[in-house]
Amino acid sequence: MKNVPHFWMMAMAATLLMFSCGSKPEAAGDAAATTEAAIAAAAEAAPPAKPVFAAGARPAKGSKVYIAPAGKANKVGAHLSNAINTEGYWSISGSQDEADFILQPVIQEKGMAVNGYVLLKNQDGSTIMQSPNFKAISFAGNGFSAWRGFGVQVGKWLKSN
Repeated sequence: MKNVPHFWMMAMAATLLMFSCGSKPEAAGDAAATTEAAIAAAAEAAPPAKPVFAAGARPAKGSKVYIAPAGKANKVGAHLSNAINTEGYWSISGSQDEADFILQPVIQEKGMAVNGYVLLKNQDGSTIMQSPNFKAISFAGNGFSAWRGFGVQVGKWLKSN
């Protein structure tokens, strides 16, 4: 009964209590069957609830993360994905609907430098964590890619938290 909605469990408990007390009226049989069918149909139609992570708490191991596009500066997505896959703590989700939480990069590109941070957000938009500000420049150590340097820094921050 792990992914069963609470209203379904409460309705079943009330029905069981009513039957165990012997207080079921004769005419209520059809209504009870209709109610149980409606509850079962609603339970099947309802998507499983997404976890909500507390502010400041790292999302659980094995959670699915969606990397939101960073608008014009979307070059960083592949590098963030690589950093998360290298760490192996979370898995990457292909769509926002399947994800447990969202990683939202907030980036400014200035010439050969990238400056920004990332937000970890719940599906409802509430912020779980915010990284410190990272600055990366293009040089030989990061393959002449400021975007890769930013992704590596975010990966190190994720690993340390």
